[in-house]
This record gives sequence, structure tokens and C-alpha cells, in this order.
Amino acid sequence: MEQITKPHCGARLDRLPDCRWHSSMFAVVAFGLLVCWSNA
Repeated sequence: MEQITKPHCGARLDRLPDCRWHSSMFAVVAFGLLVCWSNA
């Protein structure tokens, strides 16, 4: 039987861009989702 290997998520998470612009865009999207879903 084949063995199922787990994905290497740690390497991908380390390569995410973490400059100030990306952090602010993440905050804007998260706030927008929070507002939209709370008013639904």
C-alpha cells in the first residue's frame, strides 16, 4: 500500500511575504469579512 505523506506546510509559511503592505492588506480583508459576516 502507498503511504500518504503529509504536506510540508512549514516551508510554505516561511516564504510568505511579511512586509508592512501585506500585513495592512490582510488586516483590511479580515476587517471587511468580519463586518460583512456580522451584518448578514
